[in-house]
This record gives sequence, structure tokens and C-alpha cells, in this order.
Amino acid sequence: MTKWVLEKNRNEIIDHLEYSARDHKINGLADVLWSLIPPEMTLEAEKGQWDYIGYRWRYDGDIYTIRTLEQN
Repeated sequence: MTKWVLEKNRNEIIDHLEYSARDHKINGLADVLWSLIPPEMTLEAEKGQWDYIGYRWRYDGDIYTIRTLEQN
């Protein structure tokens, strides 16, 4: 099981999602992203990019990141 988190400015966890290897195989990584991105941020998040930390984008002056927190 992998725990994915949505962080604001690298210091505040807004949301999280636990995702198994089976979930990943069936739904893919895009499902993780779109499950954690708030609807009002969709247009800005589409401009985001992957880097060494995770998937990042800017919204209303803040930086949001979706990344794994831990793996079990």
C-alpha cells in the first residue's frame, strides 16, 4: 500500500489517499492525481509537472504537491 498526499507549500497535508498495487494496475497513476486534486484547481493543476518530489503546480500564490508519503 502506498500513501499519497496532497501538500500545500510543503508543510501542510490537505488530503491523502492509500493506493494499492492492484489499484495502480487497474486505474493507473492518473487516478491518484485526479482523486487528490480539488475541482477548483483542475485547470492550474493541468499545467503542473513532475519533479524529484512529486507532481507540483501553483494555485492562488501557493505551491501544491502530490507525492508519496510512505510505502508499506
